[in-house]
Amino acid sequence: MSIGSALPQTLEGHSGSVLAMTFLLDGKVLASGSGNETVKLWDAGTGAAL
Repeated sequence: MSIGSALPQTLEGHSGSVLAMTFLLDGKVLASGSGNETVKLWDAGTGAAL
């Protein structure tokens, strides 16, 4: 799969504004940080919360 070919997903779960997002080194997990001081991990392929 080339970069930009995946369909966008909406990740829902934070109750505050998302201030940061990054992929972990394996590229399979996305971490997001919110203004309410929470961090969530997501499966980058499915968008499911981990």
